[in-house]
Amino acid sequence: MLRRFIYLVGLLPLVFVALASMPQASAGDKVQAIHSDFDYDSNPGELSRVLDAQKKAVADDKLLLVVLGTTWCSDSQALARQLSTPKLHTALTERFEVVAADTGYFTAGFDIADYFKLPTYYGTPTVLMVEPSSGAVLNRIDFHEWMSAKEKSEEQYWDYFIRQSFSQTAEAELAPELKQELANYEQQQAERIRNAYLTAGKLLKEYKESGEPPSERFVEVWFELADYRNTVAQAVSEAIKTQNTDSLPQFPHKFVWELEQ
Repeated sequence: MLRRFIYLVGLLPLVFVALASMPQASAGDKVQAIHSDFDYDSNPGELSRVLDAQKKAVADDKLLLVVLGTTWCSDSQALARQLSTPKLHTALTERFEVVAADTGYFTAGFDIADYFKLPTYYGTPTVLMVEPSSGAVLNRIDFHEWMSAKEKSEEQYWDYFIRQSFSQTAEAELAPELKQELANYEQQQAERIRNAYLTAGKLLKEYKESGEPPSERFVEVWFELADYRNTVAQAVSEAIKTQNTDSLPQFPHKFVWELEQ
């Protein structure tokens, strides 16, 4: 109990820093309007919409860009604003058929991840660059980096989305045994992450809709989940790049959201 109290006390400053860092517009600021392509509230997280966009991408000889995001997420909003800037949006839509999908409070988007052979999405926004004919996710190695979209510079957006300077996935080059080991590992972790979303999503919704400071329970679950899912995403990325699973982290302990289950 004492250890948990110390843990919570240590996290509270991080919470208020995180809240303070959410985009706020002052009276004199000119905020970039979000294009309807990236207005998550108007783009439900339905697989059928992604399938329609995929067909259109094939017909128009474009790549497919799928963005899993949501309005409450400041990184999703930062990505939406940046991709809505006129020059970048024009360049983007020349190369991609774009489809955004609202994940809600971790209640939608899982069938979209499943469709692209991902056991889950690790956070928002999740950016998937897809070769539409095969459905292959080209940026599988580093797509998780865009969960920190508000930390990216304008130049990084142009490099990644337009110049496409990212490490393209070469999963076909992985040995079958290694590919299976990696798939088993990721599926195991994804099941725990999806279970965590059931708790975290409910707590997040309560917090966002209450107008009150976050509860200790929310803080406890949210930050432990954030650390866990980021660690897994980065570890899987490194394993694909190095074609080696020896350094995949294990989590034999129970997480805070699992203790009461």
